[in-house]
Amino acid sequence: MKKFAILFVCSLLLAACASRGEKTPTHPIPEEKPLYGVTHEGIFFVHDSLVLNAEVDSVQLASQATEWKKRPMEKVGDYHIYDCRKDNHDRALFVFYRNYFKIQYCFYTDKYASIPGVFEGKEEVIKYLDPEDVSATAKVGPVFYTTVLDEGPPLW
Repeated sequence: MKKFAILFVCSLLLAACASRGEKTPTHPIPEEKPLYGVTHEGIFFVHDSLVLNAEVDSVQLASQATEWKKRPMEKVGDYHIYDCRKDNHDRALFVFYRNYFKIQYCFYTDKYASIPGVFEGKEEVIKYLDPEDVSATAKVGPVFYTTVLDEGPPLW
C-alpha cells in the first residue's frame, strides 16, 4: 500500500510538470511563411492555419481601405485573400494608405470576434504574431497595423 501511495504521488507530480510545458496550437502554424499582411498591389491575406486556430471556417476583411466594412475573402491555396483592386472605392483608399501610412486591418470571424483579437490569452498562437504588428488601440478591438509589403510573397 505504501508503494502504491508513493507511486500515485509521483505520477501526480509528473502530470503537474507535464501540464506546465509549452502549449502548441491546435493546428500547426508554419514559421517560414508570412501569416498575414497586405501586398503592394492591395491583396490582404491571412494564412489558413490562423483561421483554423480561430476555430472558424471563413473570415472577412475589415480595414481602413474598406472603411471598416466587411469584405468576403476567398480561400486560395493556404491563404484567405481579399483583392482591393476588384472594388474601385477600396482600391482608391488603399492606394492612399499604401503610399504614406501603415494600415490597420483585421479578419472578422463568424464568432463575433476578429483575428488577431480572438487569440487574446492564447499564447500558443500569439507567439507567432509579431507584437509590433498588433495594435489594441482601434475602436474595433485588436487589429493588425502594418506597412504594405514592397514585394509580395508567392502566396497563391
